[in-house]
Amino acid sequence: MKTILILCFFLVSVFSVEGQSLRMKKADKIYAKLSYSRASKMYESLREKESNAIMLSNLADCYYHMGKPNLAESVYREMITDIAATPEDYYQYAQVLKENGKYEESNKWMLNFYNKDRADYRAIEFMSKKDEIERIIERGERFSIKNLDVNTEGRDFGGYFTPKTESVYFISNRYYNPMVKHSWMWNEETFLDIYKGTKGTNNEIENPEKTSRKINSRYHEGPLAFMPDESYVFFTRNNLGKAFEGKRDENKIQNLKMYYGKVENDGSWTDVKEVPFNNREYSVGHPTISRDGKIMYFVSDMPAGVGGADIYKVQISKGSGDIIFGTPLNLGVEINTEGQEMFPFLDTSGNLYFASDGHVGLGGLDIFVAQNALYRDKLTIDNVGLPVNSARDDFAFALGNDNITGYFTSNRENGKGDDDIYSLEMFNPLENSLVVRGLVLDAITREVLPGAEVILRDVNGKEVGRTKADKDGSYSVPIKKDMEYELEGQKPQYLTQKISANTFNLPKSAEFVSRDLEMSKESGVSLYALVTDRQTGAPIDNVRLKVIDLKTQEVIFNLRTPETGDAFKSLENKIGDCLKYQVVITKEGYLGKTLPYEYCIKKGGVIKMQESLDIRLQKADVGMDVGKLISISPIYFDLNKSNIRPDAAIELIKIVNVMNDNPTMEIELGSHTDCRSSYAYNEKLSDLRAKASTEWVRSRISNPNRIYGKGYGESKLVNDCACEGELKSNCSEADHQANRRTEFIIIKM
Repeated sequence: MKTILILCFFLVSVFSVEGQSLRMKKADKIYAKLSYSRASKMYESLREKESNAIMLSNLADCYYHMGKPNLAESVYREMITDIAATPEDYYQYAQVLKENGKYEESNKWMLNFYNKDRADYRAIEFMSKKDEIERIIERGERFSIKNLDVNTEGRDFGGYFTPKTESVYFISNRYYNPMVKHSWMWNEETFLDIYKGTKGTNNEIENPEKTSRKINSRYHEGPLAFMPDESYVFFTRNNLGKAFEGKRDENKIQNLKMYYGKVENDGSWTDVKEVPFNNREYSVGHPTISRDGKIMYFVSDMPAGVGGADIYKVQISKGSGDIIFGTPLNLGVEINTEGQEMFPFLDTSGNLYFASDGHVGLGGLDIFVAQNALYRDKLTIDNVGLPVNSARDDFAFALGNDNITGYFTSNRENGKGDDDIYSLEMFNPLENSLVVRGLVLDAITREVLPGAEVILRDVNGKEVGRTKADKDGSYSVPIKKDMEYELEGQKPQYLTQKISANTFNLPKSAEFVSRDLEMSKESGVSLYALVTDRQTGAPIDNVRLKVIDLKTQEVIFNLRTPETGDAFKSLENKIGDCLKYQVVITKEGYLGKTLPYEYCIKKGGVIKMQESLDIRLQKADVGMDVGKLISISPIYFDLNKSNIRPDAAIELIKIVNVMNDNPTMEIELGSHTDCRSSYAYNEKLSDLRAKASTEWVRSRISNPNRIYGKGYGESKLVNDCACEGELKSNCSEADHQANRRTEFIIIKM
């Protein structure tokens, strides 16, 4: 089930017989709008005559999202070794292989993905959990499951209980109405509606009835949750039609919205309205509510998240006749990845279940649990295991008040339809979790050391947990019983400190093990990096910093910076050694950088990378001129010519480097002239120069469609030096030169 978060609808347009390149552009536009069924048919028609790696990647992605992993695998296999294949192609191919049960081959491509992007959370977790699938299988089954009679040949998912009465709501597109012409262009199926039933014998959902037309629109309705007293209901919807045309985003995609309404005594939902953090530019949905009615978890792909769909939480309360909402908070990297995290569910004990395709699992979406998530700031997760999780998509996990019986949804083989609802009964409960906790201290002064990194390793040295000491110097990392561990403390200007910890022979009631880390000041050679804002000089947090030793291929840093914007590591190098590193720095909203760094060690102490390497980041946003941000010199052409001169190439390569360092940036290259010569001549010449410059850049960047050129002639003078027609100009040569310019305007980040 790749389709639940962003439920989109597109009006059908006529496709006429045209030239191949124009048809490809149309197919790409339809693909960009997530209309995977239409796009796949168009790509297939073009496949023999106009095939390329990017098109094949799009086609494979269409099949992947349409739930056709076998077709997706065959197309990915055709393009994956092409030079144009991206790290995300590697990841998607690995996931498709996993869904098709080819775990060994999937692991090979995940390793390729890691080697291409070692800062990606999914890559990092894969490397730290290479044996995770084997561990899940060896652990055995924790549930008994059953495919329900309520399922149809269409899509059926959910099983959401009302807290008091335990009625069961689910989502389905089971009924086809030939009088309704609307279909979902993702996969050309009919739309999803909310149904209500009762929990019957053997956990069957009995007496299913479609809820009222006031709730079920002509388009999608989705996951829902009730307040504990059943006074309010929250649900997911993407209404369309004339009244909602203004609520599509800039790509004409109708994103999900979350709505809530009062539940009347007769069960009807009234006074339905949107939650305040809805936005037409991103999706919001999939609510679940704590049993005290104070916290709601939900899913969104709003900006500044970790990945595609992230899980958030927000405080809620009932005011005078309405719901009062706090500010949404992202759950962070312990839960969210660059992939999709969705379908959160809180049980009565505060355990958070959710589906993810970013964490290591058996394939597709797997269901995970974060124990005691409602009461902990630092969360760890575990795969819920067999047979709930399979090689395909498993999601929409929900339990009743007993926290033992419930439902989940899967599109695994041998089901009745595309997605089927399964009942479950947990006969092997979750393991009780422990934490090791303590303080990180200076060994001499006994001062606490906020921000110190604490890494937990098993007896084989494998990393199994990581955290940072808080402002009070305290840390906490989840562990398991009857295990032996090693704790490693890291802090800039301090020596790495290691101590042992074990959980043998603990009382059954034990909840934690206490271990303090005492760290000594660094006296050898160490590397320090401080990433700051170019304008303000302030440290920048959450920067991806990756530093690779080009001699040994050792990864020196592979992290996101804390609030202090810095990173520190003790080196094994000695005086006289020369360092040769590659430094990669990225953060959303800034221009990323890839830089070489060479340094010969002349004395012991801390090597401050920022003193000899510009690792400041420049803020960047739509509408800004990249040329000004990175100080590009004027680009000159020979008189009346548009060929790229060697001195112009020196400046254009700067744009190439920026665009390769920022692979999602899109730019308009605009060429401008002064007023001399005719208006028409200037416009034509500037357009030739813009396109020549653009083609030069395109041939040297990834995804060349990210830049296009346009000539403006003398239409956008920056001063009063117009001289067209009867107008005469007394401007100096310097004034005219100011108008002869090339701009590189960011149109998308």
